[in-house]
Amino acid sequence: MVRATSLSTRLGVLLLVAAVLATACASVADPGSNTVEANGATSSDEGVAAVPDGANGLVVDLRGSVEGSMICPGGTQPCVVLDQELDIQDLGVQGAALVRVEFADGTATVLHSEAIESPLSNFTDHCENTLPEADFDRLAELPQADQEAAEEDGTYAYDLLAQYQLTVPDAFATRWVSGSRRVHFGVVGDGEPHREALAELGIGEAVCVVDGFAASEATLAEVQEELGDLLVGFASSDDGFGWSADAFAGAVVADLHRVDESMIEQARERFGDLVVLRGSWTVLNGSLEELDAALDELAEETGSTQAGLSATCGAVRFSSVPPDLGEFPSLDSEIQTVFDDFMTGPLSVETDFLEGYEWTVAVDTADQLVLFGQRATNPGDFVNARFENRGGIWQATGWGGCSIDVSAPGFGSATTILDPDHEPDPESTELHLLIMERACANGEAPVGRDVLPVVNETETTVEISTLVAPVPGGANCPGNPWHPVVAELSAPLGSRQVIDTQTSPGIERSWPPTAQDLDG
Repeated sequence: MVRATSLSTRLGVLLLVAAVLATACASVADPGSNTVEANGATSSDEGVAAVPDGANGLVVDLRGSVEGSMICPGGTQPCVVLDQELDIQDLGVQGAALVRVEFADGTATVLHSEAIESPLSNFTDHCENTLPEADFDRLAELPQADQEAAEEDGTYAYDLLAQYQLTVPDAFATRWVSGSRRVHFGVVGDGEPHREALAELGIGEAVCVVDGFAASEATLAEVQEELGDLLVGFASSDDGFGWSADAFAGAVVADLHRVDESMIEQARERFGDLVVLRGSWTVLNGSLEELDAALDELAEETGSTQAGLSATCGAVRFSSVPPDLGEFPSLDSEIQTVFDDFMTGPLSVETDFLEGYEWTVAVDTADQLVLFGQRATNPGDFVNARFENRGGIWQATGWGGCSIDVSAPGFGSATTILDPDHEPDPESTELHLLIMERACANGEAPVGRDVLPVVNETETTVEISTLVAPVPGGANCPGNPWHPVVAELSAPLGSRQVIDTQTSPGIERSWPPTAQDLDG
């Protein structure tokens, strides 16, 4: 059983380790160029990321979720209190940022900060579109029938390209369909011989050949297979890792929780420029042991910190807790056009369920749109839709139903009900609860992890949002068990109603809990 204390005394900078942040920076090639610009790691001649001049302490790159003066690398724990609040423009839906800090004298000094953007290279146009839009649509479809049918519906050109790809394994790097649905074919070295060969096949005008890639798909596949052994050797000091071939980076990019200069050097010695190690924590001029010591010193100087609660619904972030469901403006004519095109386009069969909602604008920047939908006839039925501006074309990047979730940096959320084995005592300031973690947790209770029921008391209600420290390094999702927690109230419960405010509107919790409550 976990006995909860206040949020301000339990949310500290040194907590459990984090899962890997999957979102990362990627290069965007010049749309007017037929040569890709690969995005390698920033590094010195020795293969270790460059340290800025004048740095006397431990310099670390943190990739994570930012809120005010706090960053949680990997989007989870441990979180770091910075020496200043960050005002990074256009942080995007998830508020992800790369922050370079210097740890010295118990302070985390910000040296540089920037938003982490979504990789857009594989949506970039490198050739002027000269074919009718209908032909783009046909060429973008993968072959699904025999040759005769393929010739009829126009997919044979893409089929020919796939066959040609197999004949140039040492040159082929990647292929993609751009934001305007132009077929692109990326190759290592000079692209002119490939343009001539595709012209002879009769599909030269349909395919944009982009040259200058650093490594072929076959080469990166071999490196990817060999890299696993090295990463397993690093796993003793790391709680999770993953790696994938990135044609635009010209390397296999490995994401680990923590990386130091020794690990970077080992990867460079074995694989050269064909491997990039990237961590939620990347130590640029020292070791992981020195990082732990710096974090210990930081914790002693800053103590604990009260991280602000936030309410979200999918990609929608509200400005207050509890959320004001009417805080966002209605769609203007320009955004309405983007949304209408989305609803009537090729994906319309999948988006029919989004009809019947009242839509408002949660995020509106030059590069991103996030829309929030509410069904007036069914309060609590919410949806969201996300769009990105890719080369001047608005494209949907995600959509679906969502539930309003209350969380804090470095924590996930949990469903809260009253413990059926402990009838609430009106004269007591102890409230016995059961909580069920909502994030993946390997089907295990959060034993040994922080569980924080955040209590807001009024004259008539006891409102509870329960936060749970996530499983380090990620987890699978077989379903989670109920777990007992005791929350401390500032006054006896009396006749006040207990409300689970992890979602909005909050859910009244009665005792004993119903079978529906216990089903989660």
